[in-house]
Amino acid sequence: MVHGGIYVRAGDEQLLYDLHAITGRGQVKSRMLPIAFDGPPPSVGAEVLAGDLRAGVVTSVGAGRAIALLRLDRAEGQALSVDGRAVRLERPAWFREALGEDA
Repeated sequence: MVHGGIYVRAGDEQLLYDLHAITGRGQVKSRMLPIAFDGPPPSVGAEVLAGDLRAGVVTSVGAGRAIALLRLDRAEGQALSVDGRAVRLERPAWFREALGEDA
């Protein structure tokens, strides 16, 4: 079997595991991003959910906004919730610029 240009024999499960771990290195998977909400703030440490999947965790809160450590692959374009309440991901200008999008 060929995996990413490397021939892997049957029984080399550890090699496949290592290849999988190596291919993800160097990619930013999580970022601290602001989220906005209505009503009382969520508690620090509350899970941010994208549907049924864990997308991140709230790290600090303020009036109407919080900072959360979010997995980009789960948070982008998804409906997010904290403690059963909807929250909105705010994409600051510096984040859009880093992705090469128009600010």
